Amino acid sequence: MTPFIFLNSMAKLQGASAVAVCAAITFSIITIENYISYAAQGKSATDIHILPNIDNVVSALSSVTSVFLAFTFQFNFFPVYKCLKDPTDKRMKATTGTGLALVIVVYLTVANAGYLTFGEDAQNLLDNFTREKLPLVTFIIVNCVLLISSTLTQPLMFFGAKTEIYGAIKLLRKKLAAKRRAGRIGGEALQEQDEETDDEEDEKTIERKYGFKGIYYKLYVSILFSLVVLMAIVVPGINTVFSFVGATAANGLNFILPTLFYLKMCSKHGKLRRISMFILGLGFVMAIVGIVTSALNL
Repeated sequence: MTPFIFLNSMAKLQGASAVAVCAAITFSIITIENYISYAAQGKSATDIHILPNIDNVVSALSSVTSVFLAFTFQFNFFPVYKCLKDPTDKRMKATTGTGLALVIVVYLTVANAGYLTFGEDAQNLLDNFTREKLPLVTFIIVNCVLLISSTLTQPLMFFGAKTEIYGAIKLLRKKLAAKRRAGRIGGEALQEQDEETDDEEDEKTIERKYGFKGIYYKLYVSILFSLVVLMAIVVPGINTVFSFVGATAANGLNFILPTLFYLKMCSKHGKLRRISMFILGLGFVMAIVGIVTSALNL
């Protein structure tokens, strides 16, 4: 995935996104087909419970916050909007709705088909998709689509993270530059800003967008991605990461920040004010619950 992490435009990741979605859908189809095959042979799980098992309340609550991550897309909202053909609010609403619907379908399909096939053993579905339980061709396809999906999904998530970090650094650089210019002669500072040759245009494009020259942009991306990989290696369990990030960042993006913005911008008699206040309270409650349960599961 290394070449993808250096791309500075979401439009260049459209093909990767389409392939990742196709891989996820293929995995869902295989999961359904595997359940049908097990059911036909009478091998499907018999320990099926309609009501959820809440013997381990802490684990159940931490899992709820990890689901928030599946519906977190706000950090890529505007990059996706910009790369649409003839972008309009209507087209973006349709894109967002399609994406959310696809996430729901894929998650429910995989979860239910896996549970009906393996029962309680489906807590980690991938552990059950072994060579002994699947035909050779199906086993190879499952591993290939998982590899493709995970490889091509990561750059999309990484794009949003690096863009936001760049935005914060760029703002800081602008403030520092403004202080430096304040101590210089205004005419000289303006003249330096206007000097730009055609040969430097590509370099300046990255610099204008991110506040970095090309070489520093590549260096920064490499450092940031190395830290992400290091954390993935060091952290003992991915479920803990999902729960903690879901309770903090994802919860903030999905519940807390949108409702705070709405309550700040709308009038005191806004028709969605009460609903927003309820969602805001729910967001704070889930943040506390998620952080506590994630800590207890360490």
